[in-house]
Order: sequence, then structure tokens, then C-alpha cells
Amino acid sequence: MICSFCSKHRQEVAVLIAGPGVLICNECISVCFVEMSKVMLRKTEPEKACGITRADRLDSRVGELQAENTELRLEIEHLLAERNE
Repeated sequence: MICSFCSKHRQEVAVLIAGPGVLICNECISVCFVEMSKVMLRKTEPEKACGITRADRLDSRVGELQAENTELRLEIEHLLAERNE
């Protein structure tokens, strides 16, 4: 018995699943899962086509807010120091 997709024998894989007229091994199922995940991500993140995902935009905004927070903290420290002089 061999996988219909990669031609590995039963002894070479952990699992070999039988379907109607075909056999598929666990390794080929893993490849399919990864590829299907990519397809599903493209469907849920259409802006990925332009190279920027929603997650990328959120990460960028978080970085901007952290920088603004640091700037505000420094400004407050400076103002407090001036007040105490």
C-alpha cells in the first residue's frame, strides 16, 4: 500500500488513510492543511494581496502608540523636573 500523492509506502509513514480509490498519508495531509490554511487566510485577509495584513497594520499602530507613550512620559518627566526647580 502506498500514498496516492507522494508514493511513500505504508512502512515509511505514520498513518495511511484510505479513501474511495485513493490512499493519503499523514505527511501529505499536513502539506494539504498548511496549503488550505494559506488559502483561508487569503480569503479572510483580502488586503494581504497588497502585502499588508490587518495584523501588520495593528502591529504598526501598537508600535506608534508605544513611541507616543514614551515621548509623553519623557515630556511629563521634563515638565515635572522644571516645576521642581
